[in-house]
Amino acid sequence: MLESESVTLYELLEARMFLEVPLAGRAAERSDETTIASLTEAIADAAGRDPAGNEFRRADTRFHQTIAITAGNDLLVTFTSWILDVLQPSLIEHLGHAIDGDLIIAQHQAIVRAIRRHQRTAAERAMRQHIEYMGTVLRSVDAGA
Repeated sequence: MLESESVTLYELLEARMFLEVPLAGRAAERSDETTIASLTEAIADAAGRDPAGNEFRRADTRFHQTIAITAGNDLLVTFTSWILDVLQPSLIEHLGHAIDGDLIIAQHQAIVRAIRRHQRTAAERAMRQHIEYMGTVLRSVDAGA
C-alpha cells in the first residue's frame, strides 16, 4: 500500500493513533505482572540499539504487540501486527536515522509506568505523545528532504 502510494506515512501514523491510544488504555486496565515483565524486557532489548536497526525495530514491535495482546481483542491484535509488520518498516526506513532512541525508550517507560499503575488516561496520553513524536520526526525529515 505504501509502495503504491495509496497510503502515506502520515496516514499510517494517524491509524496508529486511532488504534494504539485506546489499546494502551485497555492494557492499563487489564495488565498483570507478566505484561509488565514483557514490556520491560522489550525496552531493555531496544536500549542502546540503533533506532534504524533491526534489533531496535523488533523490540519496538514486541512492545507494541504486547500492549495490543494485553488489551484483549484478537482482531485489534491482528490489525496492530499488520501495521507493525507490513507498514512500520517503511516508516523506520524513511526516518529511522532521525529518531532519538533514548527518547523512544523514555516514552516507552512512561507508557509502562501508566500501565503498571492501571492508569488508563495516563497510558493513553503517553501513547499519544509517543505517536505524536513520530509525526514530528516525520514532518522534520520531510521538510529537510
